[in-house]
Amino acid sequence: MVVGSIFELLNSSEIISLLNSIDSLVWGPPLLLLLVGTGAYLTLRLKFIQVSRLSTALIYVARSRKIDTKAQGDVSSFAALCTALSATIGT
Repeated sequence: MVVGSIFELLNSSEIISLLNSIDSLVWGPPLLLLLVGTGAYLTLRLKFIQVSRLSTALIYVARSRKIDTKAQGDVSSFAALCTALSATIGT
C-alpha cells in the first residue's frame, strides 16, 4: 500500500526521472569500480589462478573426454564446461 501511495503522488515524468537517477547511480562508476576491484582483489589473492592453472584445466577437460564415455548418469568435464560457457555467454 505504501508503494502505491507513493506512485499516486508522482506523475509519470517524475517516476521516469526518479528511475533514471536510480539507474545512473546503480549502473554508474561505483558499480564498475566494485566489479573491477573485486576481480583484481580475487586475482591477486588467488595468485593469478586464471593464468597459472589454465593448462591444468585444459588437460583435465581433454582427458575426461577420453575416459569412460559410457558411464550412466555422469556429466563429463567438457559437457559441464560447455554448459557453463553457454549459460554465461547466453546471458
